[in-house]
Amino acid sequence: MELMEAIKLRKSIRAYKPAPVPRDTITKILEVATRSPSGMNTQPWEFTVLGGKVLDDLRQALRAQVNAGVPINPDFPRTNFTGVYRERQVEVGVALYRLLGIAREDKEKRRQWHLEVVCAFDAPNLIIVSIDEALKSSY
Repeated sequence: MELMEAIKLRKSIRAYKPAPVPRDTITKILEVATRSPSGMNTQPWEFTVLGGKVLDDLRQALRAQVNAGVPINPDFPRTNFTGVYRERQVEVGVALYRLLGIAREDKEKRRQWHLEVVCAFDAPNLIIVSIDEALKSSY
């Protein structure tokens, strides 16, 4: 598959096979990712790969926090969009909930979906991309 075709055919997946991704596959992905361009070649990212018990423990902790009503506090919030960006965000959210059969007033189903999102849809592995907080305003 050519690059342009891959980009055009790309889609978001929210259901995963339970089998972990082979370590050599993750290594190859990260080797390519480290070649990504960055401003003045700073390459400010760090990658953390999670799987197995560590990922299960993280999910358990995240579920406990959500169930306890602890507010989510992301480093890069996506909720402060305005104008056309907010309109697009709402449009996608409405369409997604409609496809999932989740009514706006169904707080329990919305909470369950939120848990799925927070727990990365039970993907068998996660790659967390981090940058130094001092660089937050630069990116």
